[in-house]
Amino acid sequence: MTTAYNFDQLVDRSDTDSVKWQKYQGRDVLPMWVADSDFAVAPEIQQALLRRAEHPVYGYTAVSNRLIELIVERMGDRYGWDIDGRWILPLPNVITSFYLACRACGKAGDAVYVPSAI
Repeated sequence: MTTAYNFDQLVDRSDTDSVKWQKYQGRDVLPMWVADSDFAVAPEIQQALLRRAEHPVYGYTAVSNRLIELIVERMGDRYGWDIDGRWILPLPNVITSFYLACRACGKAGDAVYVPSAI
């Protein structure tokens, strides 16, 4: 079952502490950051977050085994990949992931291309 989402809906990001919009405020710049889209989150995700937020303790949580299983299934169904769930290492953000990839695959003195903002 496929659900339709409205990606044409304009979402006002003012007064939301949006880094990308505050950084270029008042300038003729259209910030198009990869990790910060301006689409409204799917209602299912919003509802799941609201349910979780109702619990009064927001401590550290572990990644569930079911999430890993779903990722393995999805990669198999979508791309035909046969991956082992133990290969998946959840990380907190993209920058940390890039850093660890460079440490794992590179050696001291290697050059690394890092795109920079305008």
